[in-house]
Amino acid sequence: MPKSRPPRPRLAGPAWAAIVARGVAVALAATLATPCVSSAQVDDPDVRFVEAMRGRGYFELTLEYLDRAASDPAVGPALRARVAYERAVTQLAQAASLADSSSRDRQIDAARKTFAEFLAGTQDKALAAEGAARLAAAIAEQGRRGLLQADKRQAATQKSARNRLLQTARQDYDDARRLYGDSTDRYRAVLKELGAPTPRSPEATRRRMLRGQLGSAAVMGARSLHDKAKTYAAGSKNHKRLNAAAAEELAAHADEFYDLIIGLYAGLYEGWCYQARGEHKLALGCFEELIDDRADDPAQREVTTLAYVYLAASHTAEGQPKKALDTAGVWLRGLRAGEMPRAAAALKYQVGAATLALAQAEKNADARRLLNRAQELLREAGRVPGEFQADARRQLAVVNQALGADDEAITTFADAYLIGRDKLGALSVAAMQTGAGGDADQQRAGLRADARRAFQAALRLVDGDVEPKRLNEARYWLGYIYWLDDQPLRAA
Repeated sequence: MPKSRPPRPRLAGPAWAAIVARGVAVALAATLATPCVSSAQVDDPDVRFVEAMRGRGYFELTLEYLDRAASDPAVGPALRARVAYERAVTQLAQAASLADSSSRDRQIDAARKTFAEFLAGTQDKALAAEGAARLAAAIAEQGRRGLLQADKRQAATQKSARNRLLQTARQDYDDARRLYGDSTDRYRAVLKELGAPTPRSPEATRRRMLRGQLGSAAVMGARSLHDKAKTYAAGSKNHKRLNAAAAEELAAHADEFYDLIIGLYAGLYEGWCYQARGEHKLALGCFEELIDDRADDPAQREVTTLAYVYLAASHTAEGQPKKALDTAGVWLRGLRAGEMPRAAAALKYQVGAATLALAQAEKNADARRLLNRAQELLREAGRVPGEFQADARRQLAVVNQALGADDEAITTFADAYLIGRDKLGALSVAAMQTGAGGDADQQRAGLRADARRAFQAALRLVDGDVEPKRLNEARYWLGYIYWLDDQPLRAA
């Protein structure tokens, strides 16, 4: 593993406008592991009709239409040539809409079979490459869900179930990586056939789009190694090995696609790998390369915000929370209201965690001010679904305990309501992280009691300034807690 590496070409100023104008807006797609720009879009009314039905969630109706389209003479050749592809895409979209994991897995398995039929009969390499990337993303998502389920099974009695889930997740990530590799190979073959088209020609536009899709598939294929590493214990041999291999591939992709947004995400993911290995100096180098404090373009600001998220994490892990606040904290204060809420919530979590760490190191009156600030940030971060929501709620419980909030200190409806929501957040985290019996049951019972007292206090403190919506929410949550405590009459 190299100790350092030379800086990559830096993108700034007008160059960003050129990148976005090139039509490879795949930053969000990289984050979600799904392609967002189709390299095989067809301007055909039949295809557009299928896409419209699927987009509205009419999955069964779309599948029935595709069954008839294969032999319907009224359907144009463009759709007939890609019926299997559209069927697989529809099955994947339907799978993503299902809450039941078993039904979702069955639908993805059906999409795998349909996609295999499509590959066996198609001559469209670009469409095949796109389909492989879509299927890979869906399978990687299966792996992520399996890993989350495994993390919920920490009790000794759940060890065998946890190990089965981890093994399945590893297989999912292996399958996703293989498909991303297949997609990458197909995209490279298409690009080779295209050669070097005339600048500003339709062929040149298509080449730029294909190269963006190639970059997305290549980067996500490398990232699947990092994701698979999470199925092993942190610091274990396999964990370190997989992150090292992922970092090497991602560094190469960051260099290859340095002029595209996806290349910047490759650098971000490379930093993740170093961070997971505990090599924070290398991680900081990756994140610092991505930061542009003068950024105004939305895509560039998103990358900079995410870089600050993980830069702050490394500073805090290195025992330098003040440095995290001096860098990421400053950027957080400059974010616009409502701007990129999920990335902003992640940054609030990291700045809140750094503020908590600094408060714990302080031995003077300033510690309480820091704790109040950490409480505010972690509370806001814990409301937004995402990677750090559970951690934010867990840290918030630590802050609340340090502040020593009690029933006598509650003087307003707003304070009581927020404390009740905080306790419910901590309860949901406890339910995911602990097994049944003993201390786990006592912890959950204590959190329910705390939440119940807070919402009861909120209802006692209602005045004319309380919004009806918040009042009804407080009543609902109090009823929910009574239901959890097996008191249906009081819940009603």
